[in-house]
Amino acid sequence: MEFPLISLRDFESDFPNLAKQTLKASQEMYEMRTLSDSCVLFCFSWHMGLPKDFFTSSHQDSLPGNTLKFIKYPKLAIKPDDAVPCLTKHTDWGSITLLFTDSPGLELPGGIVINIGDALSLWTGQQLKSTMHCISWEKVLVDQDRYSMPCFVHPNFTTNLRSLRAPESMEAKEITYKKYYNFRMKLTWGSLQGDDGAGALEDVEKELLSYINSLGVTRTLESHALTRTEEVQ
Repeated sequence: MEFPLISLRDFESDFPNLAKQTLKASQEMYEMRTLSDSCVLFCFSWHMGLPKDFFTSSHQDSLPGNTLKFIKYPKLAIKPDDAVPCLTKHTDWGSITLLFTDSPGLELPGGIVINIGDALSLWTGQQLKSTMHCISWEKVLVDQDRYSMPCFVHPNFTTNLRSLRAPESMEAKEITYKKYYNFRMKLTWGSLQGDDGAGALEDVEKELLSYINSLGVTRTLESHALTRTEEVQ
């Protein structure tokens, strides 16, 4: 099955004003996001007694880049029961995720939800813990459309995520974000090969898996059943 791809050029030819307004608003949103995540990362550096650009210097819009998504969840006639699948418990891979949402529950109108990702959790030895989260039908309003704009902020692929809590005497094992990114990619897609996700663990680099376990951050990977590590070593 093929899905037609509509380019911005085609979009502008049919809806010139709407396309320009949308593109302008998107660019403004992305610029605001850049300022927001830089401020957050700067505050983390300052609070932890690190050079002020310790984290921001590794977020220079290089590969893999950042992802800003525009998501609409259409209203439903009835609320699904637990048998209907939804996004399960997971952690995000990158440094932080900024979530702009119109859903009720935020104490401040226009507030931004910030989740810590795996990269910062590994990097800081869980001084900053990645946020396990999921979507629950119980708490979702289904009688109205919902809109959400998550922005996934990633460090550069070349960033070394060696734990800041690792003793100086410990061998400086290099774990770049690219290596961890590919590691999570294998776990995510590999877990689809079997009902229990066992195939995912068999296809990852055991030395890397062991190192991540030694840092005490396996909590960030619970969604991929890494508690079964001993079975595949």
